[in-house]
Amino acid sequence: QDTLSNLFSGIQVIASRQVKTGDYIRLNSGEEGFVTDITWRNTTIRMLSNSIIVVPNSKIASAILTNFNLPEKEITIRVDVAVSYNSNLEQVEQIALQTAKEII
Repeated sequence: QDTLSNLFSGIQVIASRQVKTGDYIRLNSGEEGFVTDITWRNTTIRMLSNSIIVVPNSKIASAILTNFNLPEKEITIRVDVAVSYNSNLEQVEQIALQTAKEII
């Protein structure tokens, strides 16, 4: 029964194209990472720590899932920065942008 459930869920996951190889996803159970493979039975996710998670497709199909690549591949990250009231805001912005470009 589990095998059939995973088979039909795998077909649904692949056909819906809501999750594709290369997408960055987070499951409602907390696991997150890049989808590296989707087969008829399971989906493989590579976490940022380089660990691999193998999730049965029945879990993927029934999970609340966030796909950070939809509708676009760009990801927004909020970074709080504290600066002194005496700081030159133009210089702070310039340094912040330079640092962000170096990190990317």
